[in-house]
Amino acid sequence: MSLLPPRKKQTIKAPTLAALNPAPLPPAPMVPSPIVTDPIEKMLRLDDVIAMTGISKSLIYQLMAEGQFPKAIKLTPKLSVWRQADVQAFLKLKIQQAIKAGAYQPFQGATA
Repeated sequence: MSLLPPRKKQTIKAPTLAALNPAPLPPAPMVPSPIVTDPIEKMLRLDDVIAMTGISKSLIYQLMAEGQFPKAIKLTPKLSVWRQADVQAFLKLKIQQAIKAGAYQPFQGATA
């Protein structure tokens, strides 16, 4: 027989679902990344870039090093590609610069 008074049974309340799952945070705003590209975007290999621009391989890499030509994207250790949109933008810029300098006149068609 014990000299201590009998213990009261303690009841433990289980946490409610609301206590376990506080109110959800609002979703983060969608901010487009300047790096993300369209997944079906056309990529060009070096031979395609040479054919599109008429620039030699060595000059392409020289212009890239000088920051005057779009940088290649390294897909594997032995394969580099360029975004077609970047190469087209380079060509458009060169055409605009030639027009502005008076070195090129766009063809307007035959005049009668």
